Order: sequence, then structure tokens, then C-alpha cells
Amino acid sequence: MIAELREIDPKVGVWLAVLCGLTLGAFAYAIMDPTALIGYDFQAFWCGANALLAHANPYLNEPLHACEVAHTSALFLRYPNVTVPAPIPPYALALFVPLGLLPFALARAIWWLALAGATIAAGRGIHKVTGIAPITALAASALAIAGPAIVQGALSPLPIALTIFAALALMRARWTLATVLLGLGMAEPHMVLPACIAVFLFVPQMRLRLLLVGVGAAALALAAVGPHAALGYLTTVLPAHAISEVNNQGQSSLTVVLYQLGVAAKTALHIASAQYVVLGVFGIWVAGRLSKQRGEVAWLVLVPAGFAVIGGPFIHLDEVAMAVPLACMIFARRATVPAALVVLLLAIPSEAVINWVVLAAPATLICAWFMARSKAHPPLLLSARLPVIMAVSIAIIGGEIAIGLHRVASAGGTTAVALAGRHIVAAAPGALASVTWTAFNSLTTTLPSTWWLGKILTLVPAAVLVGLTFLEAFPHGSRVAPRLAAARKGA
Repeated sequence: MIAELREIDPKVGVWLAVLCGLTLGAFAYAIMDPTALIGYDFQAFWCGANALLAHANPYLNEPLHACEVAHTSALFLRYPNVTVPAPIPPYALALFVPLGLLPFALARAIWWLALAGATIAAGRGIHKVTGIAPITALAASALAIAGPAIVQGALSPLPIALTIFAALALMRARWTLATVLLGLGMAEPHMVLPACIAVFLFVPQMRLRLLLVGVGAAALALAAVGPHAALGYLTTVLPAHAISEVNNQGQSSLTVVLYQLGVAAKTALHIASAQYVVLGVFGIWVAGRLSKQRGEVAWLVLVPAGFAVIGGPFIHLDEVAMAVPLACMIFARRATVPAALVVLLLAIPSEAVINWVVLAAPATLICAWFMARSKAHPPLLLSARLPVIMAVSIAIIGGEIAIGLHRVASAGGTTAVALAGRHIVAAAPGALASVTWTAFNSLTTTLPSTWWLGKILTLVPAAVLVGLTFLEAFPHGSRVAPRLAAARKGA
């Protein structure tokens, strides 16, 4: 890591130091902003765990709604009748029970620390698996993983880190550890299931272990909610929640894109589901081919997991970061400008930066880092223009901090939204939690130009990544960057 820092031109280091200072200022403003501390995803998980402790159904409006209102008021001051669903499987929700036994404020603090730890661990894991230098691996992954997730208290950083280390465990032939890591990663099954299938098909040593983990997860689900609710989760809860999210602007799924283009909600969901299956099968096939050709089982995890978060019926921006390890793996093998640009564009969660401008500061730092390392990597921008680019970036970030402070100081701007939120009709206690969530998402409006810009900057590099992975499956089209190959041997 020290050697990596020494490669940076001292003049560039000055610009990086200034940007670091502005980044701290930007996050100081974020701490002042109470809406930045909502964490409503974790709130739903914590309240769902408490429902399990009370032997209640965690997927119904009550007691979930009463718990959420009592423990986190920031969202509900604006939308008092909304219930945030906890749509993860029963076995995953059961894993939150230990946190459910703690006071909410303490549990949320522990959860944020866990997400931050998972983000740092993911960067370290990417370095170990791909051979990319440590700081660059962290720059490529940290903001993508943590930026959209930590604010909401989302679950995704943990499955991402677990999946990366499962790939590392496979590389070291630690079959049981890899199985446990993948099993825990299945807390977000749509992200990790294709990787589990690929490993099951191509690694005979893992088959019995994966089956045992599957049986254990099923037993835990039945013990947590009972047979009726467990079956209802698959047949009723998941379909209803998927429909409730078709206008969720935080999604980066094909469903949302098609819906915004005018396709009916159910039709968009069916098309996106079919795309998920097709791309998943394709990813498993490519992963098997790469693993056989290269003798590296890590492909069996990284390719299907990376493809699983591209398009699909139900993918949020924080989950797209699962594609970053695959992008880094491709870049370590094919050190070309397109591969480097894919890493850079996936490293910056553009939609989150557009919607929450404070993230522009670390995003600019990431750009600066990749530009500063242009001697070691394909040059992304002309290094001679770096001071000008940095000066403009500093001006933009300074302006964004000023705008943010002004927004915090003037609370009147949220009045109209608050009044609109109060028109959401309260759901019956026995209704699914997704009932009011559907109404909440239907209120969302966007500026079309910025919305589409965010989607393009997210989905286009992801689509290019699929093409680069396909090219990598053919030996005549690949070449390993000498420096990165040496780094892999020394990792």
C-alpha cells in the first residue's frame, strides 16, 4: 500500500489532500442533515426481527408499522401511514433476531459499523482475488458498496463481501468455508443464487455442502415463521413487493426502466424476470468456461454474481456493486481503456451522486485517484490537464456543500411533500406491508433528464461488462497486464 502511494506525483498529492479536506466538510454537512440518518431499511429488518420474537408475521402491516413509527420518526413525520417492508427471506430475517434483542439505537449503530466493516473487507478481498493494488481495489469498491447502502442501512454490503471471500475460499480449496460464506450471502438470494448454482454444477466437492446449507436455511425459515407464512413469502409476499417497487426510483432494474418507458407493470416485471434467468444461465456457462480454461474457480462466483445484478426484475443501486469485483477481475486480465472505464463508472454510483450530492466529493476523489495512477493503468484522462480538472472539481464540490448547508437551514421546502404523504391511506393490520409501500412509491416523481442520466451511467457500463466477460472466455482475446500479474503472484 505504501508503495502504491509513492507512485503518485507529489503535485497530484496536493490536489488529493485538498479534495480529502472538502470530503470531510461534505460529510460534516451530511451529519447535520437528519434525513441522512434515516436508515429505514435496517429499521424494517429490526422491526421484522421483533415481530419474530413476538411470534407475529413479519411481512404484515402490523406489528411492523407500529414498531417502525415508534423507533425511527424521520420518514414517518412525512409519511405517517407508510410501512417499510422487510422483504428478505424468513431465514435471513431470523439472523437479525440477536440485534432485535438490543435497543434500536444501539442495534443501528452496530449495524452501520458492520456495513462499514464489510465495505473495507470487500476492498481487501478484491485485492486478494484479483491482484489489483489495495488502495485501487478499495477505490473501485468502497463508494459503490457503501454510498447508496449505509444511508439507508441496506443489507447489500454484507452479501457482497461474503461473496468475494467465498471466491477467495474456493481459490484456496476451503470448501466448507466457501459454503458457509455463500449460505450467509443468500440473505439476498437474487444476488447470490446464480453463483451457488455455478459452484454446485462445476465443483463436485461443494454439492453436498450446499445441499446441507439449503436444508438448514429451509429449517430455519420454518422455525421462524411456520409453514404457512414461509410458503406465503414465496407465493404472495415476493410478487406483491416486486409490483410495489415498479416506480421506485432507487431501483436500477430492467423492470423500472421498462415501466418508465410505458410498459405495463406486470409485463415489465415478466420481461425483466425472463432477462434475469437468461443472463443468469449465460453467466453460469461463461463462468464454467473461464474456470476450466484458466484453472481459477473464482470465476464461478464472480461472473454469475456480477451478472445477477445487471437489469433483472428487482435490483437496487446498492446491489449493482456486486458487479465491481468482476469488473476488477476483467481489468486485471485485460488492461484496456474500456475495461478501466467500466471499473471507474461502476466505482461511482452515479444515481446516488445525482440524488445525494454529498457523494460527489468521494466520487471526485475516486476519479482523481484513477487519473493519478495513469502511469500504472491505461490513462483515462490527459494527466497534463489534471490540475485544471481538480480545480473545477473543487469548485463544484464547494458549491454543493454550500447548497447542502442552505438546504439543511431551510426546512420549509419539505412541507408540500409532507402534505402529499399524509394522503396515503393507512393499511389494515392484516394487510401486507407492501400495500402502503406501493402508494408511497407511486408519489415519486423525477426530472426525466437526470433520472435517465443516472440509469445510463449505471446500466451501460454493466452491459459493457457482460461483453468484456464474454470476450474473456476466449483465450485469443485476453492478455494479462504484466504488472497486475506480478501483483497477483505476490498477493
